[in-house]
Amino acid sequence: MTFVDPDGVRRAKMWLLHRSKEELLERERYHETLYRMFGRSFFARLPDVNNSLFLTYIDDPAPWEENSIGVDATGFADNIRRFWQRMVAEDLNVAPAVIDPPVDRSRPEAEAESPNCRVVEHREDGIVISGVKAVGTGSAFADWLMVGVFWRPGMPGDQVMYLVLPVNAPGVSIVSREAASREGLSTAEHPLMALGDEMDNMIIFDDVFIPREHIFHLGNPEHAMYYPQRLFDWLHWADLIRFGVKTELIAGLALLVGDGSGLLKIPATAARIADIIRFRETIRAFNVAADETGFTTPGGMYKPNNILLDFGRAFYQQHAKDIIHELVDLSGRSAIIQPAAQDFDRFGVLATMFQGAWKDGRDRLKVFRIVRDMFLSDWGDRGRMFDQFNGTPLNTIRMLTMMRTEFHPNGPLTAFAREVCGIPLVEGQESVKAQIAAYAKAQDAATR
Repeated sequence: MTFVDPDGVRRAKMWLLHRSKEELLERERYHETLYRMFGRSFFARLPDVNNSLFLTYIDDPAPWEENSIGVDATGFADNIRRFWQRMVAEDLNVAPAVIDPPVDRSRPEAEAESPNCRVVEHREDGIVISGVKAVGTGSAFADWLMVGVFWRPGMPGDQVMYLVLPVNAPGVSIVSREAASREGLSTAEHPLMALGDEMDNMIIFDDVFIPREHIFHLGNPEHAMYYPQRLFDWLHWADLIRFGVKTELIAGLALLVGDGSGLLKIPATAARIADIIRFRETIRAFNVAADETGFTTPGGMYKPNNILLDFGRAFYQQHAKDIIHELVDLSGRSAIIQPAAQDFDRFGVLATMFQGAWKDGRDRLKVFRIVRDMFLSDWGDRGRMFDQFNGTPLNTIRMLTMMRTEFHPNGPLTAFAREVCGIPLVEGQESVKAQIAAYAKAQDAATR
């Protein structure tokens, strides 16, 4: 869980700048261990994941300064370097706040009219921002916020900002949703819900002053469209690792349900459970493939293949609902009709009623209680919705990954088909998508 940095200081592995595949895999085991220990794969924005966004910043700080417009950006790259040093030294938890409120998407001008967070004043020593970030996770538990943007058509330059500020800065208000967990839950009856809730929230900025030394980039919608995808590659890699942990839990529960009910001995039902295991192994395969086909970034870090990890996340989002339905269906009524823990002491027949193919009905009920908390509760539904949207919705994953692949009819992906068909490449004919892919790829890696 730790390493010794170049200065001889032992630190958590979230601060490791991995230069090889072996070091990347060390970081992966670190993420995976935390997911298993805290939240059992349902807490997606622990500090190690939040802070992973800064790997892109520190890997190559210069483009953030060079591509800022409408402001003297001198020193923005050094701001990144200094803040990274502070994060490491103080072991900070810096939570991202990047998602803007929804607008009328049929009108491009709606972005400019929205309450999105924007720069409202430039000063010699910094800027003032006001507006809203619609979704953050765990912000109330963080030390600092990283405010950024997801690019959208029509986004004006005053909304494009990448900066950091303390959570308790004057003018910052965090409005959290209702908690899905509650105090005093029985750990016996709600083994997952009783772990707590990482809390999602909205963040309101009311004329918040940001000192110049905390600003990384300002003003360039084109830069926001292409470059900062790379921030979230690390977060999305961590999501894919978490999906591997979660699908392992789902597959293990399916086997326990099948064994306790005697369903594993029925070929038709055993085949359904095999499908759940296959889903888990497919998610793991995407993760392994992304790691194995990684590359070295311009700053010298080893990075997993962002295209494959995004395809893996898309595969999870497409199929998880069906796999969850299978597990709940296999569990039957026992997933929801459950006696309280003390009822076993009052009515001895309950232990026999729940035992199924096992000797102890209490053990079998423990399995169903996990299934209930995961998929038949507000707590579990929040986790499902988080997986569906906060890691970017499926359509957004499709759009972003297609922007970063050779997704055009005159590029390398069609070379073999053109050879077979006898159709030559058209010299000088590059689509907009080809140009975007070339730009993003150049930022990702010097060599693939």
